[in-house]
Amino acid sequence: MWAVVGASTNPAKWGYRVYKALLGRGYRVYPINPRAKQIDGEPCYPALAALPEQPDVVSVIIPPKPGLTLADEAADAGVTRLWFQRSAGQRGPRAIARAARGGGGVCVGGAGEVVSRGS
Repeated sequence: MWAVVGASTNPAKWGYRVYKALLGRGYRVYPINPRAKQIDGEPCYPALAALPEQPDVVSVIIPPKPGLTLADEAADAGVTRLWFQRSAGQRGPRAIARAARGGGGVCVGGAGEVVSRGS
């Protein structure tokens, strides 16, 4: 099960495209965006902590500064796999180090590959 932090209601944005690509591949996906109530009729959650269950993987498509906070929240919640999408610009060592403290895997980059290969 995936969560997409930065899922968007705008089809032109990566947050929407990645969310839809994962759904199209058959994954169960929770969209997270504090400004959206729904995305294509599906409920959207305001934060990682608001999800009804812990995701296996969190795709992070938000700016770098909130990405640092999210890495801490994910580690505190026991999420062990974070994927910082290339379009989010979160290649900084601070975000990676914070995400890695959860003890799992951290991937950086690749939003384009997810969308272009799967949708």
